[in-house]
Amino acid sequence: MLSTIARRLLPVKKKEYHIHVVQYERADMGVGNEEELHWALILLLPDKDRMKGLCFQAIDRHYRDGSVQWELFDKEDDLRNTRKCLGGVTIGRLGEADVQTLHALVKNMLPVSRYQGWNCRDWVMELIQVMTEKGWVPYIIPDQATIIAKMKEASVATQIAYKTAGGDPVLVPLVDQ
Repeated sequence: MLSTIARRLLPVKKKEYHIHVVQYERADMGVGNEEELHWALILLLPDKDRMKGLCFQAIDRHYRDGSVQWELFDKEDDLRNTRKCLGGVTIGRLGEADVQTLHALVKNMLPVSRYQGWNCRDWVMELIQVMTEKGWVPYIIPDQATIIAKMKEASVATQIAYKTAGGDPVLVPLVDQ
C-alpha cells in the first residue's frame, strides 16, 4: 500500500479520449457509397466500453415546403445502437480536461448551411479544422477524400464484422502505424 506522499509524487494517469469520424448508411446508400454517407464525430475512451461516448452530429430536417433545417445532435451514443453505423476513422486524441472545451466549441459551431450542397460531412470537416488548430488532431486533413479512403476500409471491415456473431463497428486509424 502506497503512502500518501508516494501517491502524490506518482504521475496521475489522465483519461484520454480518442476522436473518431464515424459513418452511417443513408436511405439506400451503404458500403460502396462512402462519399454519400452521413458523418458524425464521437469521443471514445479506449479502456472502457469502447463503442459508447459523446457524439456530435449535424442532422438535417427536410420539410414539405422544400426548406431544410439543421440541428445539432449532442449526446452520449453507442455505435452498436444501429447496424447503420459502418465504422469510422480515428483522427486524434484529447485529454479529459479538453472535453468541455471541445463541447463549447461545438456549441459555437452550430450546423448552418453555408452554401448550396453543404452537408453533415462539411460540418465535420469544419470541426476537424478547429480540432487541428487546438492540437487534438495531429494530421493535416485537407479534404473529405483523405478520410473517405479510410472510411471505405472501415465499412467493408464493419460489414464483415456484422456477419459474425457479436461484431462491432470497426474503427481504423487515419494513418497506418
